[in-house]
Amino acid sequence: MNVAAIDDATIQAEIEKKIAGDSTLSTLDLSTIVEGGKVTLAGSVRSPELKQRAEKAVRSIKGVVSVDNQLVITEATP
Repeated sequence: MNVAAIDDATIQAEIEKKIAGDSTLSTLDLSTIVEGGKVTLAGSVRSPELKQRAEKAVRSIKGVVSVDNQLVITEATP
């Protein structure tokens, strides 16, 4: 194992910081699981754009190897 690799807890903390710092993403019901640098995104969002935005934010984190975006798009009820 590469000792210079970023551990999952650090990646998780960076993801949480990134989401909390985004005024749009911070209001969403998102959860993330990090295993060996692979991130699973779960929860629900209101649009395909938000789903993509969340994934892009997570992908930008140093140490993330891949993203499994399982966010579900739910239509907002009037």
